[in-house]
Amino acid sequence: MRPENSRACRAAAVDDTLHQTCLVLQADDASTFELAPVSLWLEDLSAVRKLLEDWTRAGMVSVRDHVAADPARLASLRAAMVVLKVNRRTLTLYEARDSTHLLENLRRVFDEETVPALLHSVEALWDSRTGFSTSAINTTLGGRRLEIQFCGNILAGHEESWDRVLIAAEDVTGLQEARREAASAAAYARGLFEHSPVALMVKDFSGVKRLLDTEVAPGCLDLGLFMDTSEDFRLRCIEAMRIMDSNRQSRRLLGTADAGTSTGRHIDLLHSNFASTLRDRVIGLWNGELFQERETTLTRLDGSRIHVHEQVSVLPGHERDWALVQVAWLDITARKAAELHLAQLRDHDALTGVFGRAYYNLELLRLSCFDIGPVNVLVADLDGLKSANDDRGHAAGDVLLQRAGALLAKVCRTGWTIARTGGDEFVMLMPAPRQHDLVDVVLEIRDRLRADNILWPAPGLSLSIGVATRISGEALADTVSRADAGMYREKRKHHKERRSDSTPSYEEAKGGLTAAAGR
Repeated sequence: MRPENSRACRAAAVDDTLHQTCLVLQADDASTFELAPVSLWLEDLSAVRKLLEDWTRAGMVSVRDHVAADPARLASLRAAMVVLKVNRRTLTLYEARDSTHLLENLRRVFDEETVPALLHSVEALWDSRTGFSTSAINTTLGGRRLEIQFCGNILAGHEESWDRVLIAAEDVTGLQEARREAASAAAYARGLFEHSPVALMVKDFSGVKRLLDTEVAPGCLDLGLFMDTSEDFRLRCIEAMRIMDSNRQSRRLLGTADAGTSTGRHIDLLHSNFASTLRDRVIGLWNGELFQERETTLTRLDGSRIHVHEQVSVLPGHERDWALVQVAWLDITARKAAELHLAQLRDHDALTGVFGRAYYNLELLRLSCFDIGPVNVLVADLDGLKSANDDRGHAAGDVLLQRAGALLAKVCRTGWTIARTGGDEFVMLMPAPRQHDLVDVVLEIRDRLRADNILWPAPGLSLSIGVATRISGEALADTVSRADAGMYREKRKHHKERRSDSTPSYEEAKGGLTAAAGR
């Protein structure tokens, strides 16, 4: 219950008690007044009325302003209030021995903090109302501070004179302390939510739950299939979602924290991001997964994509209706970029940019495990690397390796693999080839070598090449060994000259490579 509603209910209860007591007093039942469960004061305010009439004739417009203009008027107002009697509950509440003890110490009970309440009650009666309700801080004769809710009524038949006014006082100290504690707890929880370093939002999925209960539950065997095949139902689920709240980190994450971005635009962006992966979340909730984790991507206001780790949690007490579901997003874009970089380092040769030995071994294993037909293998070895390192330094050797890697990568087709498997050795795996592909690849390499050596200064780039095609029943590793052997035969034959100086014709290359590939 909201605090203002609670206050109104308690005031109404006191008013009802006061009304009943008024009826009793009019019936002259003094014992009921004495034994009433609330603190009761019977006062004579006829002198207060006369004082207000005098002030009005003197030009008073507002009681509060008139009293504030002259402190002596407050003293006159207090002196005009006469307490006729109080009941037993009043004595207990204010820790008084008896009525005399209480009445002699009223200034201790009603100190300066009660002045606003006093003026409010007098103004209410002067404005031709027969009752009032106000609150004030009182002090017991034992020194305790009390928060009191006052309700007063002029008894019937005394409206003109104000000589009988019944006032009920209820101790609401505990209630107000509980309200303050609740408000403090709410502010604390709000602070944790709003200032969390993680993007948070609270969503209402109860509409989605009702749709599932009424339209899917009877006879549904596969919710995923149902949502995949029912576009209309999926759209209605999206419309049934409601965003209850979101914190500032969610606005920063989506790029909507700028003052110029409306709340509505931020909510729309949250909604569209959540709707894009609604299917998996709903299926998880339907299967009883009230806590879910996944990695997904979001679209920011500027159109860029970010990676997030997402947690979806149905809050306690809403397991059946899904009315409060908290969604948390943690930005992992930097981590994903680092993972991608590490994967690049793991799978690729840092110097040449082509795949490295580890990836080559995995690809060789994959092709060996599946019968995907013929596989062409090309092994290329960089000629003269040791001489370049010895004569010109390792930087010159590194340049040769980079040139070789870039050249072979340009020749490599989609679905093929080019990898640096050793210091100066490269291997190209070509699944499901045509016979002439191998010849065309070697000739293209030779053409590119000539062009590359024109563009680059000495030392020139030269490759010794061996090729082979896997034959039926042959282990792929054996095919690689045959290509490797062919490369070494060529290397021994031409170890003293650059391969580019004795390039064969197309027909010569085709015949030689066809024979080599079939051995």
